[in-house]
Amino acid sequence: MIIGVGCDIVEIERIEKLIQKDTAVKKIFTPKERDLFQNTINKAKWAAGRFAAKEAAGKALKAGISNCPLDCVEILYDDNGAPTLSFLGSAKKLLPNNIIKTHISISHDFGIATAVVIVEALDNIPPIKDMDMAVNIADKLPLRKKDVHKGDMGNIVVLAGSKRYTGAGYLAALSALKGGAGLVTWCRNYKASNSPPEAMHYILPKLGAARKFLGFIKGKDALVIGPGLGLKFAKKIVKILHKIDMPMVLDADILNALSETNNLAELKSNVIITPHVGEAARLLKCSNEYVKKNIIECAEKLVDMTGAVVVLKSHNTVVLTKNQNIFINTTGNAGMATGGSGDVLAGLISSLLARINAFDAACCGVFLHSLAGDFAMMDKGEESMTAMDIAENISKAYKMLATLDKSFA
Repeated sequence: MIIGVGCDIVEIERIEKLIQKDTAVKKIFTPKERDLFQNTINKAKWAAGRFAAKEAAGKALKAGISNCPLDCVEILYDDNGAPTLSFLGSAKKLLPNNIIKTHISISHDFGIATAVVIVEALDNIPPIKDMDMAVNIADKLPLRKKDVHKGDMGNIVVLAGSKRYTGAGYLAALSALKGGAGLVTWCRNYKASNSPPEAMHYILPKLGAARKFLGFIKGKDALVIGPGLGLKFAKKIVKILHKIDMPMVLDADILNALSETNNLAELKSNVIITPHVGEAARLLKCSNEYVKKNIIECAEKLVDMTGAVVVLKSHNTVVLTKNQNIFINTTGNAGMATGGSGDVLAGLISSLLARINAFDAACCGVFLHSLAGDFAMMDKGEESMTAMDIAENISKAYKMLATLDKSFA
């Protein structure tokens, strides 16, 4: 949908006189633009084109100079040398609460400069409640280099699932793949009837499973432990957690097993725990209602108890670290309250944990997961959404953030 189209024309000679004054240059151009200005040979022609484009941008937003000042429209270059336009400061408030794309064309001839700006709202995407947060998350996401290979994208092991909860391991492994992991191995102690075709498999023996698991994970980049694992087997794995010194996501049954031990303090800062309200209550030996009413306080207590990065899942999921870095999520909807949603989150976070630090991986994973849920809601509605719908929409969440217009930065 086109929000607006603006066009403007100026005399280059007029702008040449204007830019003789430093005060005018500072009023018209942003610091980044002024750097470009200083390194430009034909300053008058360059400045006239950008002056026209800034005026055209204000017209596209149907705003006057007071609401869309010239220095709140920034025109830089993309990787191909083409001009790019971003809205800053007060001009951002004029934009709709969704993702935009700007188109800009600048021309010079016969002593004049002309510019056309088109501002377009991208359709079929969920509204973003906090655009600054979305841009911040987009900036944290690890980029793929052109010469990347699968070994560079993280080798993940997912220890999850049981005969009773077969879907948990499937969803966690699938979501690790959807999250961008180069290699994913679904590790378990039973034979599953189906699996994501891209995932590899490692079946643990009945005897010595924990010892075999320790040997198998050597050289891997990140782990997911716990979704649907079953409490009996989880208790065996808890006994060896202190021997694992690598990034990992602990979820579901491994947290329930930890709640029955005194090993919480042995967790490290590269570990992410992802309890929902009930699991947090068991870890803290308190009621579910207390956790619901005191989410941030309970997250702080869990950080103090474990030293890990805590993702306390709720209506507005909280991510907290030992040094008090805090993130409160703003995406998501009630339809995500469905079995398997947490398994999807655990797998997704692991794919990021293999490439970036634990706090950023947790924040990005939580935001992407809930944004995928928002995409799923647009298609399925809140009542009929499943965890698989969330997993299948991770790609849309990634794509939206990858193409996020930096005018919101």
